[in-house]
Amino acid sequence: MRKLIFIVFACFLFLACTSNQSVEEVGSKVKKKGEYPSLPSSILEAEHKGIDGKTIRLSDYQGKIVLVNLWATWCVPCRKEIPILIELQKKYADKGFIVIGLDVDETETEARIKNFAQEMQINYLLGWISQKDQNEFLKISRFEGVPQSFLVSRDGELLGVFMGGSDQTILKLRESLERAFAD
Repeated sequence: MRKLIFIVFACFLFLACTSNQSVEEVGSKVKKKGEYPSLPSSILEAEHKGIDGKTIRLSDYQGKIVLVNLWATWCVPCRKEIPILIELQKKYADKGFIVIGLDVDETETEARIKNFAQEMQINYLLGWISQKDQNEFLKISRFEGVPQSFLVSRDGELLGVFMGGSDQTILKLRESLERAFAD
């Protein structure tokens, strides 16, 4: 019985992680202010432990366009997406853009994530997100898989939600980011 439960759970986890579900049916344009719910203070003020030991808080990046990426080292679509996030961080850093990658697996050690970051040459902030704080994001996306990303405006408004690591999702993320900088 335990083996059956494990197999069912493993299948569910695999399907959730490899989902090709694309953007939350928002199309490829950045939503206008008010079309998404405002990010609650529970998300903006939540404290996440960074791999450098410092606290990561979204509200500390007001005035910047932020992409919050929920991911895990064991997630294949997440690994596929990382080089694109690295490229976006390089391309837009001088325009006030920052990527914050939050690992959803609280059991992954600091050493494991640091080694992974070095191996992948990650150039953006990394930390962990608690299950409680993940749930706040999941209320918005209504998607329980990874990767998923949330594009946040300079004033803390949600501009887009991107789920899965498909090429279509990446394209929509790029388009939304370009529009965010054009505004």
